[in-house]
Amino acid sequence: RKAVVLVDGEGERKQLRAFITLDRGEAQEASEEAIKCYAKKRLPGYMVPQHIQIVSQVPLTVNGKVDRQALLKLVPAECESTAWIPSSQLEEQIAAIWKKLLGLYHISPDEHFFDIGGNSLKLIQMQTELQSLLNREIPVVELFRHTTLSMLVEYIGRDHDMHTRPAAAAEVAASRAEIRLGARRTRRR
Repeated sequence: RKAVVLVDGEGERKQLRAFITLDRGEAQEASEEAIKCYAKKRLPGYMVPQHIQIVSQVPLTVNGKVDRQALLKLVPAECESTAWIPSSQLEEQIAAIWKKLLGLYHISPDEHFFDIGGNSLKLIQMQTELQSLLNREIPVVELFRHTTLSMLVEYIGRDHDMHTRPAAAAEVAASRAEIRLGARRTRRR
């Protein structure tokens, strides 16, 4: 058994990619998700590779060292035909924000923001972009609670009336404030 972890990509698009060789019996039972789960239990989140690929053998250079370039060439090209297609305009807009912030071309609605390269700084940037897009306040704590695209769309969609009619919500808040102010004035008299 061998494992090699490499940094793939440049700048903001850097991500960890693991290449693992397993015994024959283990290779049939192991999956990328099972290995990730195992790694998450033993490593801090930032050390868990975003992609794990099982290989039959690790390529070596003539000097007997790991051939990093050859390993990175084993990375499968992403197939656009299997890419997820958003089912609503809101989902499409939020997916576009995620892709831009994370430097990704494809995302899945069930991938966790932090598992695919997100961090707290990018989460704050996402909050700013979402608030600008939706013209409403989105508490950062809700973004920490709804870390997948599908969960976030569901959360935002739950409060549909609030984000489709921000003026009506502002009117309600203003009338409540006037009522409170009137109550305070009558108490002072």
